[in-house]
Amino acid sequence: MRNTKLIIIISFLFVFKLSSQNTGDTIVVQTFDYGMTYGQAWGPPRDTIAHFPNNPNLTFEKIIMSYSMRCKNGQVNTSGGNNVACGEWDYSCHTYIHDSTRIDSILNKVSSHEINNFSGSVFNFTSNPVYNYYYTYDTLLGLYLDSVILPADTILEFGIISNPGTLMNDLIDTISTNIVWSTPYSYTYDTSGSIINIDTILISETINILELSYYKRYPMAFQIMSFVTPYGIGLDLGPEGKTWYFDLTDYAPVFKGPKRITVSGGGQWQEDMDIKFLFIVGTPTRDIINTQQIWRPQSKGYNSILNNSFFEPRSVNLNPNASAYKIKTVVTGHGQEGEFVPRNHYINIDNSAPYTDLWQVWTECSENPVYPQGGTWLADRAGWCPGQASDVRELDITNIVTPGQNHTIDYGVTTASGTSNYWVSSQLISYGPPNHNLDASVTNIISPSDNVLYSRKNPICTKPKITIQNTGSTPLTSLIIEYWINDAINKEVFEWTGNLNFLETEEVELPASKSLWDNIDFSGGKVMGEVVTYENNSKINKFYVEIKNPNASNDEYLFNNLISSTFSPAPKYPAKFTLWASTNTNNGLQTGICETSWKIN
Repeated sequence: MRNTKLIIIISFLFVFKLSSQNTGDTIVVQTFDYGMTYGQAWGPPRDTIAHFPNNPNLTFEKIIMSYSMRCKNGQVNTSGGNNVACGEWDYSCHTYIHDSTRIDSILNKVSSHEINNFSGSVFNFTSNPVYNYYYTYDTLLGLYLDSVILPADTILEFGIISNPGTLMNDLIDTISTNIVWSTPYSYTYDTSGSIINIDTILISETINILELSYYKRYPMAFQIMSFVTPYGIGLDLGPEGKTWYFDLTDYAPVFKGPKRITVSGGGQWQEDMDIKFLFIVGTPTRDIINTQQIWRPQSKGYNSILNNSFFEPRSVNLNPNASAYKIKTVVTGHGQEGEFVPRNHYINIDNSAPYTDLWQVWTECSENPVYPQGGTWLADRAGWCPGQASDVRELDITNIVTPGQNHTIDYGVTTASGTSNYWVSSQLISYGPPNHNLDASVTNIISPSDNVLYSRKNPICTKPKITIQNTGSTPLTSLIIEYWINDAINKEVFEWTGNLNFLETEEVELPASKSLWDNIDFSGGKVMGEVVTYENNSKINKFYVEIKNPNASNDEYLFNNLISSTFSPAPKYPAKFTLWASTNTNNGLQTGICETSWKIN
C-alpha cells in the first residue's frame, strides 16, 4: 500500500514547491468554499482566480473536481414555504475555466446592404435621377414645364474585416454609399394637378442582399461542469453537504498556472458551494495533446439551431501530433417543451449521411441519488435532472478523421417545437497514444460506498461491486482482485477473466463470504426501537480493493491499482419485523391518480 502525501493549496496563497512531488501524491487547489458571502439567485457569477500547478516536469495521472453543495449554513429545509435554506427551484450551474490564451467565438450575421425603407432580399433600381413633371403658367413665361426630383434611396454596402487568430471582433466596414432611385414611374401633371402622362422608368440595376458572417471573439471559456441544483423545499443535504467527484483529466492542457474560474447559470447562489481540484501526480493513461471548445457554450432556441444561425458547421483542424480524437457534448433542454419532450440531437462530421452520431437527449430522474426533493424532481427531463450533473455524450472520431487535416463538425437537433431552448457545450479532445502496454486500473467502488452517485445502491449486506478498466494497449483478459474491510488480515481473492480492449470498462460483482464482513466496526450506531442504523456514520469503515497480475503478468503502472471507499453498514433489524407503507394520494400532476410499486431483491 502506497503512502499518499496530500498538499493543500489555497489559490490566493499560492506558495508551494512542486519539484518535490512523488507519483501518487495529491495536490489540492481550493477555489470556492462554504464560507463565501452568499449572493442572490440569477445574480453575478461566482468568480475567482485559482493558481494551478504549472511545472513542465510534473504530470498528473488524473485531475479530479471535488464538487460539494449544502443548504445555507448546513440547515435542513422542513417547511413548505419559500423562505428556505436551499434554493427553492432547480437552476443551472455551469462551471467554467477561462483561458485568455485561447480564442472562443460566436457567429453573427449582418445584411450585405442597408437600404432605407426596404426589407426584401432583391432590390431593383436605377442610378439615373427620376423626376415628376408639372405644367405651370406664369404671367411672364407663359405655360412651361417644370420638374421635381423624386426622393432617392441610400444604399450602404458592407464588408467584413476579419481578425482571425486574435481576440479582436471582426469589423463591419462600410464599403460604399450610393444614391439611387427605385420609383418605377414618372408622372406628368397639368396645371390643375391631373396626371396627363405616365412614363415607365427603366430599372436596369439589381442588388441581391446577402447575409455576411462575422465573429465576435472572447477568451475561451471551457465548460467543465454542467450541474442543476435540486429543489430546495424539504431538502436535507446534511450539515457538511454532499460531494460529487468528476474526472476532468481531459482538461489538463488548460489547468495550468493562474486561471479564472466562474460558476453561473442562475443556480450559483442557490446553495453553499465548495469546489476543489485534486491533481494526482503520475502518468496519465494517455497524454492530452489539446482541448478546445468547438462552439462557445450558450443556450439557443431550436429555430436558431435548425437554420445554423448558432452552432453552425465549423471547419476544425485536427492536431497533427495527436493519434486519437474525441468529441464531448453536453445538451440540456429548457422551456416547457425543450425540458419535458425527448428530441434527437446529432454530431456530424463532414456532412456524413446518416449522421455520425444521433442520440436522444433524455434522462430518467426517478433514480436521482439526491432525494427526496420538493417540486417535480421525479419527472424525466432532456439531458438533466434536479440535483445532479448533466449527461455527457462522448464520440470517438479517430477512425473517420485525419491528423493535420481540416474537418467540418456540425451539431444540430432533428426537430423541435414550442418553447424549446437547448444549452450546448461541445469540445474536441486530442490524445497521444497509450502510455502503457499492459496496465489495468480499478476506477470505482460502487458498493459498499458512501459516494453520493451510488447512494441508491447502498448500504449493502451482499456482494460488493466495482469497476475495472483496461488502461493499456494490450487487451486485458485476466486479473487478480483482492478486497477487504478495515484492517482485515486475510483478504478476499477473486480471479476475473474477460476481454477488455483499451479504455473499456466492466462492472464486476465480487463474492461476499461471511468473513468479508467480520471486520466491520459497528460502533456508533443509532438505536431506533429494535433497529440499529448507521446512517451518517460512514467514516469509521473502509472497503479496499487492489488489483494484481493482469494477464498473469506484471502491471506496468501500479499507482492505479488500489482504491478504497468509506461506507455505512446496513441497518440491523430483528429476526421478525413489520413493514409499514403509506401509498401516495396525489402524484402532483394528476390529482387522485397515482401508481406505487416496490421491488425486493
